[in-house]
Parts: sequence; structure tokens; C-alpha cells
Amino acid sequence: MDKLQKDLYEWASNQFKGQPISGKFSHLRKEINELEADQKDVMEYADCYMLLMDIASNNGVLLSDIHAAAERKLEINKKRKWGKQNQDGSIEHVRGRK
Repeated sequence: MDKLQKDLYEWASNQFKGQPISGKFSHLRKEINELEADQKDVMEYADCYMLLMDIASNNGVLLSDIHAAAERKLEINKKRKWGKQNQDGSIEHVRGRK
């Protein structure tokens, strides 16, 4: 997993020299829209995944760390109370009052 990330980072760093992180996020948003339009296309998932890996690499975050964090976050989410569906279809956890 981390080897793929390293290979991708090396390639992207050479191929897209000087691209700001904001450009990588813009590209990711475009790819997410393409994935939403064709949710059965595994290559669209790969595009999103690779951009996310590249962004993480640029910030010194390893995929293995993301995987471990996702396992921890799932356990946190299992213990949360969840609200009703929002108008846009999203559902968020109930936040405490401030």
C-alpha cells in the first residue's frame, strides 16, 4: 500500500512539477463528479484514490496511517448518534451544544 503511494508520488512530482495542492483538490472534485456520474466504473474510483494518495503524500501522510485512522474513526462513528437526512441527502452525526 505505501509502495504504491510512493511510486505515485514520485511520478506525480515529476509529471506535474509546481502544481499547487489547490490544483490537486480541484482535480479531485472533478473526478468525484465523474465518479458520481458513473458509479460502476472502477477506473473512476482509481482516479479519486490516486489523487487522494497524492494529496496525502504532499502532506506527509501515509496510506497505512489513513487506514489505521479509518479503523479508529469507524469505531467512533459506531458510538455516535446520527441525525436525520439533510436536504442534500447527507446525514451527519449529532453535535453537542456549545
